[in-house]
Amino acid sequence: MFVFCFLEIIFQLIVHYFSAIITEDVVNRTKPDPEMFLLAAKQIGVSPKNCLVFEDGIHGMQAAQRAKMKCVGLVEDKTKNYPTKNLISSFAEINLDYIKGL
Repeated sequence: MFVFCFLEIIFQLIVHYFSAIITEDVVNRTKPDPEMFLLAAKQIGVSPKNCLVFEDGIHGMQAAQRAKMKCVGLVEDKTKNYPTKNLISSFAEINLDYIKGL
């Protein structure tokens, strides 16, 4: 119960920073299907080709690719094979030059 309450408090503190929030209960198909990402792009009025997805799961990386979105995979081991070639182990690796190079 405590964890749920804590997460709900965090959600309420940050929700206003997002233009759209899509969860699995508002789509018919979940990752690796791209429906969730495509709906998010539509709701914020951005073409999928202009979207950048940060994903830590293989199904999410596959969904981003199927949606024709740029994808950065957050992984522990960059030597493994992942559905995206853009891999980071920490968000500290991200800067404007990195994003421009995608």
